[in-house]
Amino acid sequence: MCYCIMRISINLKEIVGPYGGGNQFKNYLKKFLNGQGHSVVNHLQDDNIDVILMISPLPNQSSGSYSYLDVEYYLLAHPQTKVVHRVNYCNLARNNNNFDFDKYLKRANKCADFTVYNSSWIKDVHEKNGLGWGKSNVIIHNGADETMFNNVNKAVWHAGEKIKIVTHHWSKNLNKGHDIYKHLDELLDLPEYHNKFEFTFIGNLPDGVHYNNVKVLPVKFGKELADELKRHHVYVTAARNEAAGMHYIEAGNCGLPFLYLENSSLPEYCSGWGIGFTETNFEEKLLAMYNEFNQYAERANAYPFTARAMAEKYLKIFENVFANLRKTLSVSSGLVLVAKRIEIFLAKLGWVDFWLSPVVFLKNYVSKFYNQSFYRFLLEKEISNYANLVTGKVLDIGSRNRRYDTVFSDAVEILAVDKNPTPGYNVIVADARNLPFADHVFNTVVSIEVLEYVSAIDTVLQEVRRVLVSGGIFIFSVPFINPVNKDFDLVRYTEFGWKELFEKNNFKLVEVVKIGGRYSAIWDFHFEKIRNINGFRLLKSLAFPFLLVWRYVYSSLDRRSKENRYPMGYLFVVKNSKI
Repeated sequence: MCYCIMRISINLKEIVGPYGGGNQFKNYLKKFLNGQGHSVVNHLQDDNIDVILMISPLPNQSSGSYSYLDVEYYLLAHPQTKVVHRVNYCNLARNNNNFDFDKYLKRANKCADFTVYNSSWIKDVHEKNGLGWGKSNVIIHNGADETMFNNVNKAVWHAGEKIKIVTHHWSKNLNKGHDIYKHLDELLDLPEYHNKFEFTFIGNLPDGVHYNNVKVLPVKFGKELADELKRHHVYVTAARNEAAGMHYIEAGNCGLPFLYLENSSLPEYCSGWGIGFTETNFEEKLLAMYNEFNQYAERANAYPFTARAMAEKYLKIFENVFANLRKTLSVSSGLVLVAKRIEIFLAKLGWVDFWLSPVVFLKNYVSKFYNQSFYRFLLEKEISNYANLVTGKVLDIGSRNRRYDTVFSDAVEILAVDKNPTPGYNVIVADARNLPFADHVFNTVVSIEVLEYVSAIDTVLQEVRRVLVSGGIFIFSVPFINPVNKDFDLVRYTEFGWKELFEKNNFKLVEVVKIGGRYSAIWDFHFEKIRNINGFRLLKSLAFPFLLVWRYVYSSLDRRSKENRYPMGYLFVVKNSKI
């Protein structure tokens, strides 16, 4: 074990005020390390940095003071410095339609000597994607500052009184559980629940979310938040896809038993100190908490996830890597340093895939170019443009491998069905003509490039309408001027044919997007011939820049066309207008 004084750099900006769990983590850890005699900075301007802790390692992250690219550059000249990577989020938890966090966190992790996950759940997510293979790692659970978040002077509940339920969220993300909170709000209209419970929400509400029976308080943090939490008896959390949420950890330290959704890391942090529930048994578990409150309240006083325990574990990791892990890298040549600076410069300009190095970037880009039609490229751009409409509980029809789950990041829950799903993707085997769901349970239904394979379009539209809530959105795409799949393709309708079907089946047209046009279709026709030529890999690589320019010219011609009478396909947005 090493007991020497270390200089540690943490790559988070100095931010004052409520700014999510990462900032709280950094502030406490810095305070603790300083108290142990260690020096903490948030830059790489010094030559004597012993350990780097990466938390927000990707270029252009708003919270990061530098990126993993800067770390790699620093290591070229300072190979003795050790790097610890704290992994605390993934694609499922982030609202970004066009960015693959998992892919680039895996890339960022390559410069790390040691990986820290803040839950078993997030570790499993990333290890399935290959992050950290062959590296030492450990799970260190998050903790709240027990000098503020503790059970001193917490409210005492007396039998016959209302149980005061509370939750708090800095983020406006719908995945924080607002469907459950809305359900609780509605239950409070009923005397059976109104006489037993009251509910307070602290923080920022998503746009369009309103409550009738809930006391809504503005964002609070620090001691003010702790004092407010301790005025309540039970903490409810229905957050989804969380690696480790500070909001429930803070409540646990205040001695509040949990009502928690059995999702992602919540059972890991809440089991044993409260009651878990699912989307289908919330009412049952809510009443169980009322009847069994005292036993859970007593247990909650022993909640173990404190910031000091967490910080002590990080210090041990820093001491271990500093003492035992020795790099064998030598100082690199000036040419390597220049190449790395160019890579950093291009990444910050937005050439995200260039981070994988120029050779890999070109290889990946050319491969994707030849494996995807221009129609599919244009279609996926439009899907991303309309992804913000995919909200609430979502059904994806014909999704064999849940291809668009990360694109639809505003969804609270996504269920997928397909007649022949790809194994291992949690897709329900079902026919779109007979969906195995109750009436009016989905806020949004999506179907991408599926309906051309269905002969009974009216039946499918009626099923979609049946499972949609009133005013629910149906988003789907279909090809028009496109190669026909001789084994499965059954129908092609014009825009006007689809509009007639919508009206017939009580859907209101919200938006129609024409994908591509005459010149794009011509380009795809010739491109199909070129990419089906066997062999000639070198010739295809050499032809790539000329094809790219050709495609750009043709797509520009389509964009200038005043009237698009030759669409390659359509993206429709329709609304369930009647129930």
